Amino acid sequence: MIDWTIFNTYLGNFDKDQVILVVEDFLASYAEMLLKLKTAVSEKDYSTVDQLAHPLKTNCRWFGATAAADLAYDLELMGKRKMEDNMAEVFPKLEAALAELVKELQEYKNALSA
Repeated sequence: MIDWTIFNTYLGNFDKDQVILVVEDFLASYAEMLLKLKTAVSEKDYSTVDQLAHPLKTNCRWFGATAAADLAYDLELMGKRKMEDNMAEVFPKLEAALAELVKELQEYKNALSA
């Protein structure tokens, strides 16, 4: 899931402690953001979908999780355009992609912390 070349492009100049902090910050905040996004998708709250999907997209890109970033971008555009399209179909795919990203980030963080 993580493209380590992309990951290192964005985070390669950070020292180990900075990378750990970035990863920990994402791990601490993504679940609440995802829950809010799920609610916004189910309620067709387009503005909130846009506002929540955007930072998820950015974080996923930083971590080299391009599939998750693309899904978040799709939701962001649906929110911007106020178009339901297939938000309800895209969200579970994003949720699964983020679960994989979180697993990989936790393993990476644990390896760095060892």
